[in-house]
Amino acid sequence: MELKELHFKGILFDVDDTLFNRRIIFSEWLDRYITDILKITDDALTSEIVDKITCVDGAGYGSKKELIETTLLLYPPPQSSGYNAELAYKEFFESSELDTEAQDILIQVEAFAIPYGIVTNGTSRQVEKTNKLGLTDRVGCLFVSHTFGSAKPDPEIFLAAAKCLGLPPHEILFVGDHPINDIYGAKNVGMMTAWVTNGQTWPSKLNHLKPDHILEQLSDLSALTTSR
Repeated sequence: MELKELHFKGILFDVDDTLFNRRIIFSEWLDRYITDILKITDDALTSEIVDKITCVDGAGYGSKKELIETTLLLYPPPQSSGYNAELAYKEFFESSELDTEAQDILIQVEAFAIPYGIVTNGTSRQVEKTNKLGLTDRVGCLFVSHTFGSAKPDPEIFLAAAKCLGLPPHEILFVGDHPINDIYGAKNVGMMTAWVTNGQTWPSKLNHLKPDHILEQLSDLSALTTSR
């Protein structure tokens, strides 16, 4: 289905790996950790560590906080370095910024006066991240599971976001990367869906839940401006 066929009046966005590429940020942190903290220069060992942690990360849908802690557990920093998970997460957090294409899409959405909001899972750190990314002051409807009290794919958080936008669910397009939390959760309350692939393929076991549109990259969403 072409995006122009989706007659939505509002948009809800996920954050991690939708507006913000946490996979790339984590990869950059891991490279620095191996080089600067572990002081490893051997290419074979570096590749082994990267492959191991990539395997632990699965498809990239897990908690990056937990992944950082697992990395430090499997490959502990020298005691003399004073390095710990809190410092690691702080580095990861401070590197967080909206992708350029995300900035462009939000500017475009705002220019066309399309109501939009954020629905994201996470702890109090996610609240801090939305502040760091400049989203808190930018959107009128911001729902973080930690503060709201329920998490995607629970219908409650989607319905609350729809009410905040002042639109019925069937007039809202949800944009996210997680097949269950984002796409299933949004579809379950009647929203239209656009899945950001991040290089993944749609799980065959979820073919009955396929999104209305597949975005190879977030910038593909720019077609929405010609559909209104």
